[in-house]
Amino acid sequence: MSSSERYLDWVGTTTPRSADKSDYDKDPLEIFHQVQVDVDTEASIKVVDDPQETRGRVWLFDKPSHDTSVRCQSSGIVPLYEPGARYEAWDEGEIYDISWSSLLMPMTDEESQKFGSYIVFDWRSYQGGVQDSPFHLKVSKKAGSGLGLDLVHSNESRQSVTIWEGAIESGQWQDIRLRVRFSGNRTQGWIRLYLNGEAQDFSRDDNNGPTQAQEFRGRTWDYSGSPKWGVYNRNNPGQNLKHYLDSPRIRRIK
Repeated sequence: MSSSERYLDWVGTTTPRSADKSDYDKDPLEIFHQVQVDVDTEASIKVVDDPQETRGRVWLFDKPSHDTSVRCQSSGIVPLYEPGARYEAWDEGEIYDISWSSLLMPMTDEESQKFGSYIVFDWRSYQGGVQDSPFHLKVSKKAGSGLGLDLVHSNESRQSVTIWEGAIESGQWQDIRLRVRFSGNRTQGWIRLYLNGEAQDFSRDDNNGPTQAQEFRGRTWDYSGSPKWGVYNRNNPGQNLKHYLDSPRIRRIK
């Protein structure tokens, strides 16, 4: 494997490769390997101006209400040194920083009761795995204009355990960073979570027992994997969802 394949510092920039294109015309497939939206809907991933007018141009994952469409997501990343390819060089024992900023819309009590929670980031495994989704972040309604942001781990039995519960304000940018050591051994894999620069305490272990630690230990590697940003509500296609995403970045630390 070449040295370039072993090194990763990927940035999901809104600037197109071609100087002849404006940022608004950037094709998301320049940085995301797949765009998962249903063709018969108006769902889209595109570059827009930050609605808060503080961050310039950002990505918008926009999923209107629909009878059957449940997602508007990216899947995988395109390495900067090989346009069009899918980055596949993740491996066990490696440590990665996965960081980005999210701005999420308010949710009414009625929407919460009708639609429940939805996923905004997912580390997804596929063929040959046993966990399906080793970890993901989901959003739910809290009191007032607040939102719940929860980190969920799936163990070897595919039991979903909410290992961290946080509260954020809707309509405000939230800086999120996951530092992850990939391992198929539940004692060797770990996750650290930072919200707006602050290290977070995990409240449950991988067997759903109580804990209080700034490092979660559990199985984080499931055959392979792929980062997914966007919005996904498997059971409620009728939900209208918007997720503004700024500065997605993945760096291999070790």
